[in-house]
Amino acid sequence: MKKLDPLIWKNTFKWQYEAYPFFNSVYIKVAERTKNKYFMCADNFLTLFRGGFFIGLLPNQEVFYIGRKVIKESLKGKKDFLEEFKKVYGQIDVAVADCEEAIKKNNFADLNKWWFSTQTALSNVSHILFNFDYVFDEFLQDLQANNPEDKKALDFYIVSDTPSFFDKVNSRLLELNAKYPNHFSKVFKIFMAEFGWFQNTYKGVFKIDQKWLEKYFSGIKKEERKPKLSKNLTPVFLPGKYSILVEIAKLGITFRDNKKKLLLMAVDLMEKWLKGICSKKKWDFNVMRWLSMDEILNVLNNSENMYLKRTEQYAAADKRIGIMNAIGYEDVSEEFLEKVLALVNIDANIKEIKGLSGNKGLYKGIVKVVFDPRKELDKFNSGDVLVAPMTRPEYITLMKKAAAFVTDEGGITSHAAIISREIGIPCIIGTKIATQVLKDGDLVEVDADKGVVRILERAESKN
Repeated sequence: MKKLDPLIWKNTFKWQYEAYPFFNSVYIKVAERTKNKYFMCADNFLTLFRGGFFIGLLPNQEVFYIGRKVIKESLKGKKDFLEEFKKVYGQIDVAVADCEEAIKKNNFADLNKWWFSTQTALSNVSHILFNFDYVFDEFLQDLQANNPEDKKALDFYIVSDTPSFFDKVNSRLLELNAKYPNHFSKVFKIFMAEFGWFQNTYKGVFKIDQKWLEKYFSGIKKEERKPKLSKNLTPVFLPGKYSILVEIAKLGITFRDNKKKLLLMAVDLMEKWLKGICSKKKWDFNVMRWLSMDEILNVLNNSENMYLKRTEQYAAADKRIGIMNAIGYEDVSEEFLEKVLALVNIDANIKEIKGLSGNKGLYKGIVKVVFDPRKELDKFNSGDVLVAPMTRPEYITLMKKAAAFVTDEGGITSHAAIISREIGIPCIIGTKIATQVLKDGDLVEVDADKGVVRILERAESKN
């Protein structure tokens, strides 16, 4: 490995979510060198896996360099990036079909049937979405401050034309219950055969039993009975220079939705595959999930048996630190990581957090920071402010109880922004630091008109 300088990460993007290296290895190819001018090469993607959670750090310049060029080209009417975007979209469609077929036939053992198309598609998604999303967020923040009318027009037109896969999941559950009333055991069996993967995460398969699904169903049934919010359908003038950006961003909504669907199905197949291998080799699944898929394949080919010793060390320490690249995660020391984290520490006395408005509105309320919505459901009350690294489908139950959303990541086409517009509550996304700064019980004002979260009173000062 080349000599690394911690200063590379002084200005960095930070991601945090539940994960183990094995399931995150769907993105390993994100670091491969490519001649495509629109694909990012994340040579400096610093990763920390600890206690079932992932923290990823990527220098700003590695994201912004290509993305700013894309925005300029699109505003000048060039469609090169849009065409490349469509190609990657096609890869996602192929991989989704492969995974659906593998799940249907329970054919997880043959990686040629689903894994290689899935890893290529999800890695390319990261290549291309990173390059567009975060620079587009920067672009929108500038519009929000200097040209609010144009920002308003983009908000109006950048909406999905099709229901999300999660909407389809819920509709299917409602449909099955209507078809087999008072026979939820039958509903459960049919639904699980089709969508048993829909609550998975980068941490692995989420085990759904009938009791859990009944509780989930009761929640979506209540939501179905609520009156739908009327939406403003009055056309808004959109300057022609934004037409390609709008097309890219709209495609990105469906793109991102298909990416999530593909990932959740892939997790289902990956866990079955690894457990099958572990059973044959007498390996411990909880130890082997600290390796990437590529590393495990190397072990199976007897070319990299050193990984067996390393993964035991990772599992014993409940931690792995490294640079993500095309062959896995090249280890770095904890001392090096601490030097990097010292450069990105947040001011403890900060009073305001800035982000991007996902949906306008003003609300004062109590913060609840949620990393695992299934485990933290009971602490969340109606009217709380939901603060999360990013929202995903498993957050829906909490989102319907929340009065405002604040996230570290995401743009106006993100899950949080889309849901906030559907249910009509304030939302600020892309703050980068909300989950680090805010604590349960803090009183905040979410000013989504200006994209600012103001800390009014700390929880500890109330006690």
